[in-house]
Amino acid sequence: MDEELVRRINNAMLRIEAAAEALHEVALVDDRLLDREQLAELLGYCVRHIDRLCRAGRLPEGIRIGRCPRWWLSEIRSHIENLNDQS
Repeated sequence: MDEELVRRINNAMLRIEAAAEALHEVALVDDRLLDREQLAELLGYCVRHIDRLCRAGRLPEGIRIGRCPRWWLSEIRSHIENLNDQS
């Protein structure tokens, strides 16, 4: 009985660790913050054009960390998909 219980606990721990690793990978991919330079590179624009798009309201509103604007990668992806759907 004790060996069976230990085996079940070990299996449960392995499943929990695998799920945590999967969630961590998703968080790293989808929840990354981009700065202006990274956003410009991703979209293929210069940084000044990113500033113009922000002032015109044509990009999702980012967040500010201190004085530096940042955008969630997942929000930018959604915005691009919405623009493609409208075309």
